[in-house]
Amino acid sequence: MEKFETITREIPGRYLKIGGIQGIAYLYLLSECCVPTDGKPDSERVLPINDFERIPGFLEELKPIAAELFGENPDTEDLDKRAGRLREELKEFATDVYAYRDIICLHEYVLRRIKPADMQSPQALNDEAEARELLTAIFKASSNSVINENIVAAVSQLPLRMTKARYHDILMNELQAYADASADAFERNMFLMKMSAGISDRPAGSITEVDKFIADFAEYDLKDISTARKEELEERLDDCKELLDDYRDILELIVQTVDYFLVYMKNFRDSSAEDIAEVKRLKSIVDESLANFERGMRDDMSDKVHELFASTEGLADEEFEHIAKSLGHFLKSSEAKTDLELKPYFDRFLLCDRLLSQSYYADIENIDEEDTRTIGKEAVEKAVDSFCEELYAKSADDTKMMTRARMAASFSYIPVFFNSRTEVMNYVLESIGGCRDNYEKAVSLKAAKDALA
Repeated sequence: MEKFETITREIPGRYLKIGGIQGIAYLYLLSECCVPTDGKPDSERVLPINDFERIPGFLEELKPIAAELFGENPDTEDLDKRAGRLREELKEFATDVYAYRDIICLHEYVLRRIKPADMQSPQALNDEAEARELLTAIFKASSNSVINENIVAAVSQLPLRMTKARYHDILMNELQAYADASADAFERNMFLMKMSAGISDRPAGSITEVDKFIADFAEYDLKDISTARKEELEERLDDCKELLDDYRDILELIVQTVDYFLVYMKNFRDSSAEDIAEVKRLKSIVDESLANFERGMRDDMSDKVHELFASTEGLADEEFEHIAKSLGHFLKSSEAKTDLELKPYFDRFLLCDRLLSQSYYADIENIDEEDTRTIGKEAVEKAVDSFCEELYAKSADDTKMMTRARMAASFSYIPVFFNSRTEVMNYVLESIGGCRDNYEKAVSLKAAKDALA
């Protein structure tokens, strides 16, 4: 009975405290990042949320959830549904933001490698010397995993010179590594490959400034571009990258706040009044955060809020430690009957762990259903054929450089396709030697070295 109480009463209360305390902290951090300090210049950049499409709307959904959650007699069942819907909206929009980032990276790949018409060609490089320098940088790491990461980073930037048939063969051969893996893992990887190559259905088209840059870019004749016009495009491209990074940062802050609040909600009914009271003593932090948003300005953190934050230092880690010890002790002496009775609790704890992870936008649906499907060799082959068909169709009206950009980007999501250091060396030499454009070669080599820095 004592163990049963630990699972049904003590552990929900501990999860509740972790979720509540961390959620309140993230809510305050969100207000700090989005609202400038009244009457003095900020030492850190404040995100201009009102300039961000859809972000103010997300905050308008979050604020009443926070206010009601820490008010009197919250309807946690209704709040759970509202927070869950908000999380799905955030996840959908975040997918578009990441897709935009991949498309901008394709444009960057192309733009950086185009020599302005009014610029002289650089001197020819020593291919073998450049290859040796790059290989030294790739293999300087002490672990195989880091070396593999270096190989992927370098290959995605080197001049890409291969036929469509060879590209198809590389994908077909290397993605067979997924044949015995989970179907979900393979499908997720293919989705990311499509996004990286800019051939997915995302983004839906919802960030005006980035959409305008992409449209304008398509209108330029890059063969005759001047140095001044190229610099203008590069500046706009960098602005787009910075804007998308800001979107990513603010979305991650909001979703972390929502995730912690969801943990609090899901354990509210099984937690003691004392545990709930321990979190609600921080309500003034919630009030101050919401007041910051309401005013559009904020004061320096009040002494009271500072003291409350200080009182929670280390508490979440301590609660996690207690949870791990309690569950470990219980599982060592559990019985099948008891396990069945407690399954709903363990499913919820698993869900809470996923929400508390640093994996932003982690899937929290069907948490108790284990998917044992494997993808199989035939399905891999069909997926690769379909991917290549889509990429080639998308590339039909592309410049050669954009087609290369799409192919190079997709290499980030396949296993390293070299079996030895010699094969890596041969690929690097072939890639550098096969590029007759000295400007593209020089830019590509610099990008590859920068990726390894």
